[in-house]
Parts: sequence; structure tokens; C-alpha cells
Amino acid sequence: MANIPSAAWRTRDGWFDLEVTLPPNTTVTLVLPEANAEAITESGRPQAPMGHVGIRRRVGNEATLSVAAGTYKFTTRLP
Repeated sequence: MANIPSAAWRTRDGWFDLEVTLPPNTTVTLVLPEANAEAITESGRPQAPMGHVGIRRRVGNEATLSVAAGTYKFTTRLP
């Protein structure tokens, strides 16, 4: 399991925010809630293309992402 040096989340008015910093040479799997396929943004940008972030799968109201090293701010509308 990778050591994540910085991670913080909150919910606000029907939205979920996650800020995370991942160390060099790591890739992690994140599971985020989502209301619909277009709901996830990273630093205010739509999900495609996200560069070092890939959506691995969607099941129900969750999206599983593969995320490479870096600092990210994900926002998604809660289901």
C-alpha cells in the first residue's frame, strides 16, 4: 500500500471534493461516488482527457480511477 502524503475530502451541497498528493513512481486506485458519467472533474476540467488519470470502471454510483503520481483535486456530484 502506497503512503499518501496528503489527502483531504469534504462534502458540500451535494458535491464531493477530494484533494490528494501522490509520491513519485506510484499509481493508486481511487473509488469516487458519482451521479452520472460526466460528473467527475479534476482541477475543474472534465474527466476526458485527464492525462495521468484513467477511469477503470463504473459500477452503480461509483467510478474506479487509476491515478499516477501528482497532485489532484477531484470534484463529483453525489448520487
